[in-house]
Amino acid sequence: MLLANVGRRTISTPSSTPPLGLLYLAAQLRSKFPADIRIVDLRAEGWPVERLAREAAHLRPDLIGLSATTSAAFMMQRATQLLRQALPEAFVVLGGPHVTAFGAQALETIDAHAV
Repeated sequence: MLLANVGRRTISTPSSTPPLGLLYLAAQLRSKFPADIRIVDLRAEGWPVERLAREAAHLRPDLIGLSATTSAAFMMQRATQLLRQALPEAFVVLGGPHVTAFGAQALETIDAHAV
């Protein structure tokens, strides 16, 4: 399983806080299942979504979870496209503050075939 916090550092947001939602989710999953979980924070690592797709292709997870704030939500479409190209059989789940706040509206910018 691969969980990723989608976003990037900017001049206005040079620091990063830990992706607590993903960390809580990973802890809960690990307490219930023998899950191998990798968490990647694109914002903290300075990774573009292309690097996330390459990492995912290397790891070959069955499940990929993406989390984003509203300010980073524009990156979700490209991320899902690249992940779907790299791993067409993987199950991609979207969540995080943006999806929680906007619900189905948050999915309008995502290609339905990519998710």
